[in-house]
Amino acid sequence: MSDVQAQSILVQLKNQGILQPACILDREMSGTTAGKVYTVGFRDEPLYVLKIDGPKHVELVASFLQTYAGLIFPKLYFVDPAHQFFVYEYIQGTANKEMGSKSEWLSALAESLINRYQRDSADQGWGWLDEPLADSWPSFLQQRILEARDQIGGLLPQDDHDWVKQLPEAIYRSDNLQAYLLHGDCGVHNFIFDSSVLRGVIDPAPMVGPPHYDFLFAFCSSPDDLTMDTLRQAARTLHPSLWQWDNHRSLVEEVLVQLYCRIATCLKYHSSHLPEYLEAWAYWSKLRNEAIT
Repeated sequence: MSDVQAQSILVQLKNQGILQPACILDREMSGTTAGKVYTVGFRDEPLYVLKIDGPKHVELVASFLQTYAGLIFPKLYFVDPAHQFFVYEYIQGTANKEMGSKSEWLSALAESLINRYQRDSADQGWGWLDEPLADSWPSFLQQRILEARDQIGGLLPQDDHDWVKQLPEAIYRSDNLQAYLLHGDCGVHNFIFDSSVLRGVIDPAPMVGPPHYDFLFAFCSSPDDLTMDTLRQAARTLHPSLWQWDNHRSLVEEVLVQLYCRIATCLKYHSSHLPEYLEAWAYWSKLRNEAIT
């Protein structure tokens, strides 16, 4: 998708009265591999975001934003009927910068978003809605672990790989999980901060899962303050119906599943963070060993 095509869409939106005549295509932002994302300016200020992507992605994300209209997500202004693009609100601030303390923004995330998630049906399966769905939540996590293992390789001992792959079935052996519609990529790279205050959450990858998945994903999405104290302090903000986090061993093991997958992501995209994540892995592994002895 070239800038010429994006300009053509902008003209179309102006002609339809969806955007003001004075709006201009401002700059291209980082987006999905297949898609393009542009800010649209009005009177020298970014006001909108134009996202161009595949029809399935556009349809899923637009439906997600409509479902959670009025929350911390950007307001959706227009969806192309052919699902080639959509336009949403530009949120002032910066992603993954000036975040303040992790316990504070995690608490804000729980209050403004996770506690307000809506239940969904898991009849079709669990996981990201634009991928083949798993028949259970443990199966989804096991697939993520297998994918991460290929990336991690010999960085971790073989024993670690072996016990991690057994965790999903052990954690959820007796749980009757409720399915919810989740963001699915709920990390600091998609959080907009302004003066250390969480102002918005962008770029959902809609999925079906338990709400605490997004909470733990967010916790592990930055290498700072990956401690039990930080997590417990923020988890108190979660509604009790969403996660019984007072089971110490289960809590530790769920964090380890997320950390394992995060190490794989770190190797692929953020290798400079690897020493901190390996330090966190040792810390949480020690907590697990203490809990099972």
